[in-house]
Amino acid sequence: MNIFEKIYNQSKFCKKKILLDQNYYYSNFYNLVNEYLDFLKLLLKKKQIICIDSKYSIDLLAIILAARLNKNTICILNPSQTNIEKSNILKQANCSMFLTEKVTENKKKINKFYYELRKTKKVLNNVDAFIVFTSGTTNKPKGVILTDNSVKNNVLGIIRQLNFSPSDRTIIYTPPNYAMGISQMITFLYLRSSFLLDNEGIRFADIFLKKIKKYKITILNLNVASFKYLKVFKKSYKLPNLKMVMSGGMQMTGIDAQEIFKFFNNKFIVNFYGCTENSPRISHFKFTINQLKKFKESKILPVGKPLDGTKVKIRKLKKEIQKNYGEINLSGNSLMKNYLDFRFKNKKIIKYNTKDIGYISSDKNIFVIGRTDNIFKSGNEKISPEEIEDQLRPYLKKKIFIIIKKKHQILNWEPALVIEGFNSSLEDNLIRNISNELSNFKIPKKIYYIKNFYRNNYGKIDRSKIYNHILKNAV
Repeated sequence: MNIFEKIYNQSKFCKKKILLDQNYYYSNFYNLVNEYLDFLKLLLKKKQIICIDSKYSIDLLAIILAARLNKNTICILNPSQTNIEKSNILKQANCSMFLTEKVTENKKKINKFYYELRKTKKVLNNVDAFIVFTSGTTNKPKGVILTDNSVKNNVLGIIRQLNFSPSDRTIIYTPPNYAMGISQMITFLYLRSSFLLDNEGIRFADIFLKKIKKYKITILNLNVASFKYLKVFKKSYKLPNLKMVMSGGMQMTGIDAQEIFKFFNNKFIVNFYGCTENSPRISHFKFTINQLKKFKESKILPVGKPLDGTKVKIRKLKKEIQKNYGEINLSGNSLMKNYLDFRFKNKKIIKYNTKDIGYISSDKNIFVIGRTDNIFKSGNEKISPEEIEDQLRPYLKKKIFIIIKKKHQILNWEPALVIEGFNSSLEDNLIRNISNELSNFKIPKKIYYIKNFYRNNYGKIDRSKIYNHILKNAV
């Protein structure tokens, strides 16, 4: 029995609420799944692909489950994409059915969704549970094929490592086209937990915090960028039921963790690491405020030990940036099947190079330091911006900053410090303080200020756009 069959079977007689904000129960959900299942059996063959353009709803959860019971592959589109971008994905995914919440010309409808059937090429044998499109460093969308087993192993690994229980409550707002959004849905359906589906997220910070309190949320996913947005509106927020805040997608420092503990007064923080290609979780580091004291407040926190069944190795770079640093490589039972680009090749990915730079400490915890695609050369030396940032944190605690590469006449490139916010004077001894900790070629020679950093939809800083801004506007 796969994970989707188990969710389906255990929902049948379950009288527990599935949605915290509605009188809607797992038994009702079971009946809705059956409606969609009957619909799909009439129109689609096994292994045909369904593309869905939808926000969170109980219908979205039901059609996902029904599709997997009918052995159909699901691809959820990004609502923020243009119609042209969506059309390209439909073609690339070899989509047989397109579901949308918007009224279509043919006006065919099943429950919440309007649908259209599309002519497709021969059914592909290589696809499986999900196709998740992710934007790589080239900005060309890549379709990642996740299997029933990879999703199952990842979900069960999460539950075991973090001791989730059916009594836990969460708010799901990470968009459903992300692997993390899919993972959250399946995790809490499997547990038969009650949860809140939220399409607004932190757009309205005050309302978001009130929802967490009203519905007695116990587990909250909140990355560092989102937290910094929330704390603008509140100095602290009492949430007596909140026991765990989980953060991933970007680096967390000791200072970040202390601020989260102070703001929410929660019991645990989980710093997690993941990527779409691993369904998506790789590792978690769970700690209390007392455990945090063992780490220097300025330093990057560990992301923990790998999930059961996931193996992490550090591959040496051609030229060492720092001793023991290398590229993080993955293998194991949560790894993707393949990229959609290779759909005509009967090949399964065994190992995956993340392009993340990191190391494994003596106590077997993983530390993620930076990205190989951020590395640049200054003269004959390689520089990792994240390494320099780590050394600057003690002196720039209250400032948001990054290091970018800046054109140099002789060296080709050199590190430059960029600070978010209005122009203000820095400590005169800043460079002198770090001169003993960094080689001269790593010390920033220029300091720039920018009102607001460019970020992607997940809150990650876009270094290339910031560099282009500096190039265009700096005197």
